[in-house]
Amino acid sequence: YAPVGQAALAPMQLNSFVAGIGIGLVSVAYPSMMADAADEHEHLFGRRREGIYFAGLGFANKAAVGIGVLLAGVALDLIRFPRDIGQIAGAVLPHEVQVRLVMVWGPIPAVIAVASMVIFASYGITRARHAAIAAALRARASAPAPGLGA
Repeated sequence: YAPVGQAALAPMQLNSFVAGIGIGLVSVAYPSMMADAADEHEHLFGRRREGIYFAGLGFANKAAVGIGVLLAGVALDLIRFPRDIGQIAGAVLPHEVQVRLVMVWGPIPAVIAVASMVIFASYGITRARHAAIAAALRARASAPAPGLGA
């Protein structure tokens, strides 16, 4: 059973609300993760490379938006969404199209979001790990440069 019409309004609003919270969290979490990864890179290899990390994040974001728009168009074609519906005043989508649209807009993105959470669960920089990295970087920065004696 997939609610359509007025019955779909509340579940779809809840879906949009939860997605909005998720987007807000991700827009803060990903740059923070990139900063932590750049710190870890400096800790491991002795050089700052945050530009590479943030460039990768920016590219991934643009690629995801592009692929998302492409997939949305393909999904609309697959559910046989009428192409001329916007030109018809007072048009009502057929019931079958409404059901398919609700399925494409709700459960499918939810499954993708859960899959992404599973992937990101392996992110290995914990608070304790980050604190250790930050302490090591501070110690390295305050140490005298090699070859410079007093």
